[in-house]
Amino acid sequence: MSWPWNELGLSGPADLAAVRHAYAERLKTTHPEEDPEGFQRLNEAYQQARQLARRGGRAAPQGPVSRSVSPPRPAERPEEPEQGPEPEEPEEVQTQETPVYGTGEADQPAWRKLDDTFEGEASRRAEARERMAQARRSAFFHRHTATTPEGVQQLERHWGRIEAAQIMAEVLYDSNASFQEWVDYLHSSVFLIVKGDPDFVAGFEEFLRQASQLPQQVKQEMVRAFSGLDAGQIPQVWHGIYEILTGRAPQAPGPAKRTQTKPFWKKPAFRIVAGILLCLILVPLGVSAIAYLVTMPGRQARAAMCRYLEEDLGRKVESLENMNSSYANMYRLWDDPGVVFTVEPDGERDLAAGRLGYTTNYSNVMLTKALEDFEEEWGWELYPMDWDDDNGAWGYHYGDSPEAYRLEVPMWGDDDAVAALGELMSGLQGESWYQLIPPEYELYLVYRSLDSLIWYQYTSEEPFDGPGLLEYYQNEAGPEACAYLVENSGLAAADFGEAAYRLEPRGTAWTTELHDRTYPLFCVDGVLADTGETVRKYFLDTRELYSIPAEAYHADMSIIDLGGDIFDTSWENVPYQLTIWRE
Repeated sequence: MSWPWNELGLSGPADLAAVRHAYAERLKTTHPEEDPEGFQRLNEAYQQARQLARRGGRAAPQGPVSRSVSPPRPAERPEEPEQGPEPEEPEEVQTQETPVYGTGEADQPAWRKLDDTFEGEASRRAEARERMAQARRSAFFHRHTATTPEGVQQLERHWGRIEAAQIMAEVLYDSNASFQEWVDYLHSSVFLIVKGDPDFVAGFEEFLRQASQLPQQVKQEMVRAFSGLDAGQIPQVWHGIYEILTGRAPQAPGPAKRTQTKPFWKKPAFRIVAGILLCLILVPLGVSAIAYLVTMPGRQARAAMCRYLEEDLGRKVESLENMNSSYANMYRLWDDPGVVFTVEPDGERDLAAGRLGYTTNYSNVMLTKALEDFEEEWGWELYPMDWDDDNGAWGYHYGDSPEAYRLEVPMWGDDDAVAALGELMSGLQGESWYQLIPPEYELYLVYRSLDSLIWYQYTSEEPFDGPGLLEYYQNEAGPEACAYLVENSGLAAADFGEAAYRLEPRGTAWTTELHDRTYPLFCVDGVLADTGETVRKYFLDTRELYSIPAEAYHADMSIIDLGGDIFDTSWENVPYQLTIWRE
């Protein structure tokens, strides 16, 4: 097999319907949030396979094709969906306007009729949906523009998620999927991460209008998936879907119809039946009334919390405990259901005295969301952490409010990302919710290759100094990390013995690596305290620490020239990746 067919699990070239079906099957195990790299490969394979399928399955290239990151120009016309196969020879060029196939049997070309014979209705549906998908894609990239290659890549990834969720729904419908398969889809990360996106919702509305044979049980499950806690207060973005599925507008449910029965009170049989029915009705109503009265204080408290939060945050909030009792003290934003946070009552509300009447981790949740967006945009690794008292170690569980964040940063050359982090943190501190409910947290920066060595630590008790962080990253952090490792590993003591010494950071030195590529190293001088003479030179690579005599150093030395014997140390705090060479 060759790429892209093998990535989709196909034995070779296939038609468009088979490609879409294979893509949907692979999406069940390749989720965009759990395996972003795998999803990217799968999406690239699907994009290439769909193009080949529409051209008759010509041979595919033997690897992924890099995609352009140039942003689309606003003045360009939307990409026109392809209407049929392109001619291969000059004599086959059509001289008349190309018809739009699929609207009638008579105007279809011969290759299309062969397709009908062997592929049938599935191929026609796949072609029709392909045309609609191309139109939606063009509209998406004309509504959302980006001015940087990174922004275009982010738009491409976002559209890939939207398209994946749309295709899974269409394939399930075409294959007459079982009710359980639909339930799995509606609870999958492929669906959940985009179900609130207006572009996905618009495409899903279009799908529902054509899915006339969708089982009623599946429709009911979709209503639950696209509804809020109160059917009369469904978020605006889902109103169209709700109306298509139920046949009524969400804000105007029809009045319940009441039936009348003809009384038979003059007959003893009626009185007996009426007495039994009255007992059957009143007993459950009594139990329900008691339960309602018992739970009323809790409902009133939750309503008060929602009201306080809406006043303070300026956004509508709803309690998840109203939906499920296991979600105690959990709330979410009504217009952004993915933002879930905890709220607990805390005394009387007195804003003049600075008492909100509740405590919440809302600020930490918003901070975590902002840092996760930063991680995705700049490619850093983010690790939210909590201190686990039971295990005596840092750990993090979904739904917790992180106490600390660790960011892994490249050792060199990521100045733009460091500056962007400073702007992000300063901007967050200016948000009204941050000032009203200041989060308490710590931020640790570590080098990607030495992730147990913290070179920068920030606490939320003071303003974030973005320019100071950038200056420190560019000029001081690396050499100071080198000096720290030299001192605490015992390497300096082994080099100087009983003589007094000091370590003086010298910035960055450049040397050559394989293929004559220049390479940066953090540099520290080992100086005799009495005479000021430099007797040792120390260099820190991503995973290597070198110690050489000062007289042996010259500016054009290569990495190989710096090597020596491995220094044997039992210091347990040296990062496990670090190898120490001593000449």
